[in-house]
Amino acid sequence: METYEAAHMTLSDEDYIEKYGSLDRGVALPEPFGWLVSPEAAVDDTAAARARLTLLSVLPDALEKAQPSGRRAQGADKTEFTALEYPPRESGLPGLPLYLRRRAGEENFELFTTAPALPGTRAEAEVLAVHADENGVSGDAALKFGQAVFTCALPYFFYDGPFLEPGRKCVFEVSAVAAGQSFGPASELAPGEVFSVSSGPFYEQALQDFLSQHPGLGREALPEVNVSTENLQLISPHGSDACLMELRCRAEKAARLEFFSSAVLRLDCVLDQAFGESPLAVYASETPEWTVEKLSGQFVAGLFWVSARLVPESIPKH
Repeated sequence: METYEAAHMTLSDEDYIEKYGSLDRGVALPEPFGWLVSPEAAVDDTAAARARLTLLSVLPDALEKAQPSGRRAQGADKTEFTALEYPPRESGLPGLPLYLRRRAGEENFELFTTAPALPGTRAEAEVLAVHADENGVSGDAALKFGQAVFTCALPYFFYDGPFLEPGRKCVFEVSAVAAGQSFGPASELAPGEVFSVSSGPFYEQALQDFLSQHPGLGREALPEVNVSTENLQLISPHGSDACLMELRCRAEKAARLEFFSSAVLRLDCVLDQAFGESPLAVYASETPEWTVEKLSGQFVAGLFWVSARLVPESIPKH
């Protein structure tokens, strides 16, 4: 018999079989979950094992107390999919959607994967493209928020995917998770650079300010201006890594939360070209280097996994 030990409980196959029947013990550890409970999980096997134990230790309680998400669908091979939410979405607390499937001919649903569900920013986006994974359950989409395009994981793709047609505008709840250790103060990870420009929006703004202060002078008096990237926002896809974005933004404020016995930070980050006055909720594991005091009000930078949950009221009525 295989036994998994965690700091506060021991889980055995017998316990699972007695309580949950066909529950799949091979449920995958989602990378974002690992990043939140142990930021070294992506590069350290011991940290990854610790993160997996944390996930396994919370599943029994999560399955017992989870509430239906209201989303259910059937695949082409007659496999049924549904999801539970723990805690319920309405609570506004960080949690886990639990994805269940029941293959044709089987009596019970089994849990096969999960992912963090994090309270985020509600914003309207235009759907540019949609991509389904091979399993037909998970997927991602290119979404245009304001003037910026994000590649976002879609937690309920199995149900929401058919509604997301290119060109359609929908309201999503968006949040981001710092990808492991590739995150920190921008002054340390991505120091600002200074360069000269003679055209474009930065030049035009500087020229307007210059002319207002020097009546009688013209454009020729200011052929170029120096621009620093130190306090500039950055939104950029990260190569071919689905749902990973490079962000540089100011953490307007920071708060400390608990995510299944692990201390995490919520940073409300300003990305006005995408979300206007509504800050993007960014989550990261708390470490001695990353604290509320050190990051609040600072520019942060790094790689972030971005997820977008379609707001139920935004789903077209049939």
